[in-house]
Amino acid sequence: MASLFDVSSPTVQSAIHILRALGFVRVSHGNGTYVARPGGGAATLTFAFLKASTKELAEMRAAIDRRVPIVVARAVATGPPTRLPRTLTDISFLAGERAAARHLGPENSLRADLAFHEAIIRSMRGLEITREVYAGLGERLVPALLGAADLIAADQGLDDSHRQLAEVILDGRALAAERLARDIAERELHPLAARPLG
Repeated sequence: MASLFDVSSPTVQSAIHILRALGFVRVSHGNGTYVARPGGGAATLTFAFLKASTKELAEMRAAIDRRVPIVVARAVATGPPTRLPRTLTDISFLAGERAAARHLGPENSLRADLAFHEAIIRSMRGLEITREVYAGLGERLVPALLGAADLIAADQGLDDSHRQLAEVILDGRALAAERLARDIAERELHPLAARPLG
């Protein structure tokens, strides 16, 4: 996991301890660490979502949007030359849908953007917790994101950036994915940061 996420082993161990304490994973000594069935941990996460400010939630979403495309592009580059997961091959289509949806109103634009980013996360095994957290963040942020959707949709350059991100992920170009993902996350976060958030 440390090499997958390009972090130190103590960071991974700390994260595993936190996830275990929240009930998201179970550790079986000698066998490994497994994603736990939703239970008490889901209630903890729901409580955290309810208590977190919109700004904190938006920052969390941006952090995931910055990091996951790099991880997925690296996996494509180093993985076996087999068929890509369908959710990953769909990202080019979803990038086009995102561009078209911005002309159909804020809610459609927002849903298409979330679908694009969620497809990237869903494409990789081992990111199940990230996927659940991301989906929860998206739902919790909907009111704030809807308020900023017109500003985000007005940024036509974001359409090209999403298309390019899909292309570099599918080509396994992690450095290009890193640059684009960071740019997209900042540009999508900026309209939210400019609004008064809780």
